Amino acid sequence: MAKVIAYEGREPGSPESRRLRALGKVPAVVYGGTSKARHLFVDAHDFETALGHRVNVGALMELEVAGKVTTVQLQELQRHPVRRSLSHLDFLAINVREEMEATIELRSVSEELEMEEPSLRVRGHVKDIPDFLEISLEMLGEAEVFTAGQIPLAKGLVLIGDPEIVVARLADKL
Repeated sequence: MAKVIAYEGREPGSPESRRLRALGKVPAVVYGGTSKARHLFVDAHDFETALGHRVNVGALMELEVAGKVTTVQLQELQRHPVRRSLSHLDFLAINVREEMEATIELRSVSEELEMEEPSLRVRGHVKDIPDFLEISLEMLGEAEVFTAGQIPLAKGLVLIGDPEIVVARLADKL
């Protein structure tokens, strides 16, 4: 699970948010759990480096604020409409002892595969949910397509959605 460092001391509101963005920071809010919403900010470069540039809404991560680490789920990610830079993040604090739904990134480890779906929704305990799942040519076997239901999931994880949806296919050879 990726770890992101967040900082306190952000005042809510547009002027403060614009000032932070000009400094390469991204305004964020964490809500849920037993405490009230907390207004934070993260370093934009550090956030995208920690999670990769393919950040999925629903991704799980550890958020460290003033030395205290909390497991969170990315609920909303806003980008500037032209520059595509991060402009705001919403996180939901997660109780690691309860089951939850999450989005898992799908990655191809074979050039011969074309990914049709970038991610998969699952339900399970936080400790069982991986950051990503790899799909290889060997998993495809003799078939030309690979469905969500064919992806081997860790014990305790349940696929959410249609198991027959195609997530990868054999790439056309020119």
